[in-house]
Amino acid sequence: MNELTATELDLLSCFAVEPTLRDPGVPWAHNSATYDVDVDGSVVSFTIEPSNRELKLTIRRAGQRVAELTANSFTDLQVVEGQPGRDALEVQLSDRGWLLLQVRPTVELIQAHGGPD
Repeated sequence: MNELTATELDLLSCFAVEPTLRDPGVPWAHNSATYDVDVDGSVVSFTIEPSNRELKLTIRRAGQRVAELTANSFTDLQVVEGQPGRDALEVQLSDRGWLLLQVRPTVELIQAHGGPD
């Protein structure tokens, strides 16, 4: 399996917080890293296990869960670049499905699947 496009530094830059590692001392690529960030009252918790291609995303507003996603085998992850002031990740879920998580300037979540051929 190929390495992810996004690196540890990419995610650090996108979320602008240090992750909580499940196993301190184990390299990020073989660990579970959780990024928790609060953006204007939207609390985003993003947990990734790069080597297993697993992630969990939860978004809460006023203490209520508004979105949750668990992906047990995503294809790739990359930081969306080229738009100053916008921090976003694109998760390739499969050959036909993807997810866009925008963290800043406001939290947004977009998921799409391709149609049949």
